[in-house]
Amino acid sequence: MKRFILFLIFVGAYGLCFASATAIPEQGSKGAAMGNAFVATADDPSALFYNPAGIAFLKGYQFSFNTTYIKSDIKYQSPTLGDYKNKAKNFFIPSMYLTMPLTENVFFGLSVTAPFNLSTDWSDDFPGRFASRHAKIVTINYHPVIAYKFNDKHAVSIGIDYYDSQINLIRNSDTTILSSYVQDLAGNAPYTIVPSEVSVDTKVRDQAFAFDIGYLFKSLPWSFGLTFKSKPSFKYKGYASFEISPYLHNGNDRAFIGQEVNFDLDSVPETIQAGVAYESGNLRTEFDAQWSNWSQWDYADIHFKKHTIGGVWVWAGAPVLYTSVPVVKDEILLFNWEDTMTYRLGFNYRLSDRTEVRWGIVYDEAPIPDKTLTPVLPDKNRWMVSFGAGHNFGKWKIDWFGQYIKFANGDITSSNICRFNNNGLYEYPMTPDGKYKGKSFLCGVQLTYTF
Repeated sequence: MKRFILFLIFVGAYGLCFASATAIPEQGSKGAAMGNAFVATADDPSALFYNPAGIAFLKGYQFSFNTTYIKSDIKYQSPTLGDYKNKAKNFFIPSMYLTMPLTENVFFGLSVTAPFNLSTDWSDDFPGRFASRHAKIVTINYHPVIAYKFNDKHAVSIGIDYYDSQINLIRNSDTTILSSYVQDLAGNAPYTIVPSEVSVDTKVRDQAFAFDIGYLFKSLPWSFGLTFKSKPSFKYKGYASFEISPYLHNGNDRAFIGQEVNFDLDSVPETIQAGVAYESGNLRTEFDAQWSNWSQWDYADIHFKKHTIGGVWVWAGAPVLYTSVPVVKDEILLFNWEDTMTYRLGFNYRLSDRTEVRWGIVYDEAPIPDKTLTPVLPDKNRWMVSFGAGHNFGKWKIDWFGQYIKFANGDITSSNICRFNNNGLYEYPMTPDGKYKGKSFLCGVQLTYTF
């Protein structure tokens, strides 16, 4: 009965939380304070995210809630086009964990996290609006785990990952060719076409399963951890709507009717992470390395349920209308992302039986090559530094952290690519003198209660 009540409280509480913010490893404040170098430590309920085998070494029933606040500062700067700021700045990422013993050697855990999310939001006049004006991915992971402890040194785990993922993409499309025309002041040809744009708002969603396995070895002063997380395969389905310009020529608005849309994208990568820790006196040092299979983000075929056409003016002394221009049609989003490595070094110093201080440093490779760098996610390699502390109050524990991230500049070149469609290749609609610059500040707090 006790386990059932805890489960109801856990699921009900998370229903009040919503995450918005692709990979966010800061899912536990103790691990985040150590630069997320936690796979060989894994000694609190957030082990369910970092290395689930760690729950086999926890005592009693434990419930933990963590929230991470992210303040993002990303901007595009160009001496030709000017400066623009990403308006998606503030995010709260919640996570919840429940662990319990089933027998002396078998343990159960359940977590709900939001580990793969992003959001960018640019102004209406942003020069990259034809690639992306708004992008948002919200991915929730429901994760039951069984762990088995062989003895006081060895434990393994296996978990099921159920992902619920939503994507919202908004971009503009240049529809000037379909616009009305006006004469010059004297009423003579040639005529002038009125510039116009249409906004394409795509919302899709899908659910998928994956699995993970973990191993943890502890023999003071050493410990070693290893995890593998498989990839889920998503087949996103949803709806595309259009906000059209009032300057479209009569009849061309019929080419932009809302319709069903679908595409496949393995948006959560397969990962392998290993870590080794050494404890000397009151100081614990851990080094982790993680490989992420981001190359699965190669491309996405976007399929619209209905292809439509519009009319265009052709000049032959006077404008003549014909209707053979494809308007809404299938296209290919090109990513060509690359596999990455992340290196983490973390420290935990025990000041007393009640208080610990922590710090860490991280180098994280970005998966996006220069050729496909777009405003959807202008991500580049980054350095991170973190710090934090933990305080023990008997049955209650509180952990907190702060982290600073500095991104390398993302330079725009003339060879940037957005997408393909029936007309061929769309070049990146920006001048090659621009660059993306970014930094972020994160902080978080975690409360843990032991029953």
